[in-house]
Amino acid sequence: MARDETSSNAEEIPAINENIVSSLIHQKLDEIRSGDLFILHDLKDDAVDDLLHDADQYKTFEAIIGKTWMEIDMLSNDERGLNGGKLNRKKKIYTKALRLASDFVRMQIQAYIKMRHAQANKKGEFQEEEEDEQEICQGEDSADDVSEEEDTISSLSDGKISRSSSQKRKKKKKKLKKKRLKEKRREKRKKRQSHESSEVDDDGESYSSLTEREENRLRRRLGKAKVVFEQERENIQARIPDDVKKDFRQLGFAKWGKEWLPVVQLSPFQVPPGSVRDQWMEMFNNTLRNKRPMSRLIFWYGTPKDDLSVGYSFVPCNKFISYEEGRKS
Repeated sequence: MARDETSSNAEEIPAINENIVSSLIHQKLDEIRSGDLFILHDLKDDAVDDLLHDADQYKTFEAIIGKTWMEIDMLSNDERGLNGGKLNRKKKIYTKALRLASDFVRMQIQAYIKMRHAQANKKGEFQEEEEDEQEICQGEDSADDVSEEEDTISSLSDGKISRSSSQKRKKKKKKLKKKRLKEKRREKRKKRQSHESSEVDDDGESYSSLTEREENRLRRRLGKAKVVFEQERENIQARIPDDVKKDFRQLGFAKWGKEWLPVVQLSPFQVPPGSVRDQWMEMFNNTLRNKRPMSRLIFWYGTPKDDLSVGYSFVPCNKFISYEEGRKS
């Protein structure tokens, strides 16, 4: 009887913490777009728009969110001692919780896609207006050149320059410029509206722009998610041993083969969200659980700028020496 109670408690599905889960969804979608999840999970940078339609990709993304959510809860609850089969079962429970709340998860993904489309449209609209203005200005400049040549010829023949006609021409030019710009913007707006009305998702809703209410709701949700993330970060930093924490951002040397090369030690929040930070969290949980010394996250100086992701490593503490020690040796 006691075994059954223990089993049912272990299998208890956690309630969805909307703030944390929505924050994780948006963070991981950003990581997909930046290419950070391609190597580990085979999610390409253009996979965001396909998540709601591709069952395999959605399942992969769901498992990523479930694992990260589980790790945050374990850190918050100071939960240790799980490994192997027990840890895998716990991951499945969190993934199952997300599956039961799939409407919420899909709504978050859809809101993210809408926001990105809206931002892209606004950016494109601004660029189009600038191009239109430049095009109109160039056309008027060429017309002015012709007009100035005519004035010069006329002034030479008449022996005088008419200032009043020049001022009238400038006023007329400004009015004409405004009129052309308005007409061009009106035409572009009509084309965009007709395109948006034909571009709908599977539910028949337009996803190319957000309503003001949706934008406000999304901003509030992102604001809450930011607060939750900062609280979680403070919680994790408070649990990092002092001897590790004091070395963050410290210069030194790490052993590479038979050589000592220059590096800098980093905290998990001094690297972009993605696989490196996830690996640090996993290492952190394992070392706390097994009471082993923490490995150090380092960045190798001299890493090529075109691929900084290969510049991170985890090294044992005895494979690192401080800058002062390195100079002496």
